[in-house]
Amino acid sequence: MRRRWFERRLSRLPLHETRGLTELGSPYGGWTIPGALIEPSWICYSVGAGGDIGFDLELIERYGVTLRAFDAVAGYVDDAAEQAAGEPRFSAHHAAIATVDGPLRMQVTHDPHSRSVSSAGLYESAEFVELPGRTLESLMDELGDDHVD
Repeated sequence: MRRRWFERRLSRLPLHETRGLTELGSPYGGWTIPGALIEPSWICYSVGAGGDIGFDLELIERYGVTLRAFDAVAGYVDDAAEQAAGEPRFSAHHAAIATVDGPLRMQVTHDPHSRSVSSAGLYESAEFVELPGRTLESLMDELGDDHVD
């Protein structure tokens, strides 16, 4: 019910065009960003890569950033690496972002066409899995990043 309430409220949210904002990615997996602020030296973390990394790849292509994608679902990580086709500024990592390092209990989606999981109880499902949870700090340490833009 919480997911349905959220989706209904979001669909009624009025959007206003604002100068300096750029839309990247597909209608499904795209985002609106402040494009004029982004610099090629940026290190970007994309949390929840899912099945569509068009936004991530366009961000790299257009702005020259380094992008590290994370997903709790190993299959999505494999798909992302395949979609990136060896792009040297892109890397995909198997992890769910968490407040502490360690196993994270996540609910499996009720949608048979999706592999998504949620630690926030978004789905109409009683199925759960345990996946690797990682803090941003530990991921940054592991990847050698002293900052994230």
